[in-house]
Amino acid sequence: MTGIKKKRKRYKKEYEMAGLCTNCGAHPAELLKKKCANCAFNDRNRIKRSRMKDPGKFKRNYDELRLKGVCTSCAVEGKPLYTSVVCYGCAITERQRSLRIKNSVMLKYGGSCLCCGETKIAFLTIDHTNNDGKKRREEFKSYQTMKFYRYLLNSPVDDTLQVLCWNCNLGKVRTGICPHKNDDFYVDALSKEKYAMQKGHHWRSGDPIQMSLFKI
Repeated sequence: MTGIKKKRKRYKKEYEMAGLCTNCGAHPAELLKKKCANCAFNDRNRIKRSRMKDPGKFKRNYDELRLKGVCTSCAVEGKPLYTSVVCYGCAITERQRSLRIKNSVMLKYGGSCLCCGETKIAFLTIDHTNNDGKKRREEFKSYQTMKFYRYLLNSPVDDTLQVLCWNCNLGKVRTGICPHKNDDFYVDALSKEKYAMQKGHHWRSGDPIQMSLFKI
C-alpha cells in the first residue's frame, strides 16, 4: 500500500469517527451511511451513467464471480462462502446494517409494541392498521422487508402503520383484533372443540364442514 493510500485510509477513518462524510470530509454523513447527501447523489449518478453505457456489465460481473465461487460483494478470492454468493464477513456486515436500519425504523414509530409493550427489537414488526399489507406490498412492487424499511426510514411517519410484536401481529390475522384486547373468538372456538371431543368427533381447525356445523 502506497503512502497516499495509507493517508486516505487514515483520513476516512478519522472522518467516520467524527461523523463526517468519508468522501469529502466537509459535511455530516447521512443517517446509517458514511457519505453526505451530495456525495451519495453524485455516486448514484456515476453508477447510473456507467450502467447506461453497458447495461449488462454488472450482471455479467455478478455471474462471473458466482461461477468462480467468489464473494459477489467484496470479490476477494480465497474466502470461503457463507452463503452461495457472499462470504462470512460480508454476510455479517449486511446483517448488522439491516439490524441498524430496522432499529431506526422501530424507534421512529415508537420503539415498542402498542399492544403489549414489548421493546426488544428482534420481536418487533411493522403492522398495517387497516389490514391492507398485501395491497400495500403490491403497490410498493416489492416483498423485501429491508427494502420497505429503507423506504420508511427516508419517508415521513405514516399514520396507517404501527409497531407490534410478532405475537400481537399474528394474533390479528383471524379477527383483526389482538387476543390481548379481545379473545372471544378463541374462547368460543375452544369451547366448540371441547364439545366436539365430548361427542366423539375429532376437531379439525378450519374444516368447512365442522365450521358450518358449529356455525363459526
